[in-house]
Amino acid sequence: MKVLIAEMLESVKLPFLCLRKLGLFSTNKFKAYIPMTILALIAANLVLLGLLQFINIKRDISDIVRNLEDILVFSMATVRLTIVTYRNEDFTRLFQTAKLFWDASKCNQKTKMELIAIRRFTSQLQKLLLSGALICVLLVIIFPLLQNTTPTGIWTMEGHAMLYRFVLIEQIIVIPLCGFVTCSLDCMYLGFCAEIVIQFRILSQTLQELKVEGNAVSEVEMDRLNEIKGCVRHHRIILRFVKEFRQAFSLVLLSEFVLDGPLICAELLAAFESNLMSVSSDKNLESQVTKFWEHENIIEPNPGWFVEQIKYEKHFCENNLRNSDGKFIVKLPFKEDTELDDSRSLALKQFL
Repeated sequence: MKVLIAEMLESVKLPFLCLRKLGLFSTNKFKAYIPMTILALIAANLVLLGLLQFINIKRDISDIVRNLEDILVFSMATVRLTIVTYRNEDFTRLFQTAKLFWDASKCNQKTKMELIAIRRFTSQLQKLLLSGALICVLLVIIFPLLQNTTPTGIWTMEGHAMLYRFVLIEQIIVIPLCGFVTCSLDCMYLGFCAEIVIQFRILSQTLQELKVEGNAVSEVEMDRLNEIKGCVRHHRIILRFVKEFRQAFSLVLLSEFVLDGPLICAELLAAFESNLMSVSSDKNLESQVTKFWEHENIIEPNPGWFVEQIKYEKHFCENNLRNSDGKFIVKLPFKEDTELDDSRSLALKQFL
């Protein structure tokens, strides 16, 4: 394995070393399988506890989505850890095949500088991704601890303090390690893709420099013919590497496709429900404000009221006085043009 590290391609060396620190790609079977298996079992336990959370969740779409995020994230971590651990030989074979790749020194100076720039850019991008993942993981862990909450998901099992602490410890262990493994795998995938492009670029440049001037085989020099055969062999190596690359990462990509789909749908559903609640709240607020202004609005008087108002105001001014006790005395107004029916007889009968 030391020879493998010494001959490792620059575009995949960093993620390879990161994963090797966790025991992957090691010749020691115990070191290669046991730690990652334990980590996968812890992640699977968190998935099981997340499923149990649904028992106490009320019909709140935000809590459902948060718990579903927790389940899908740890499910993806469990699947990835299991695939990488038990397909360790496929990834090792991939690195062994990459040792047969050509170096950029076979090309001219201009092409060589371009390929070196690609590898350097890929390596810098991998460092940036790993650094960003490390910062995000630290933030996800530190802030919930300060607030005494779990880093991800929700907690609905009230009265189980010991289980809560157990879940909190599990998430503190699993989240950084799973994030580290996931980001390293993504960086490795990026490095291998960049290396495939580089090898095809080297092969294309080499074939362009081996243009045959004649049509007959006798006119071709033997050394040039051997170089063409070497290009053919290298092309076969690249195709074999691409096949092994697809086999090694096929299940990883399939798991992402299967698990990311429901997660994206849940996020969109939560956003849609939140938008509906916001619109409904705005409509209720608008309706309440409208009713408030309708209630507080001054009712426009009937034009006929002004005539009676002037008449009563004149009656008040002419018939009010103040007695010695300081009380106001006002004569009651009567409508002069009011005609009453013959009610005298009815009133007399009430007293007879």
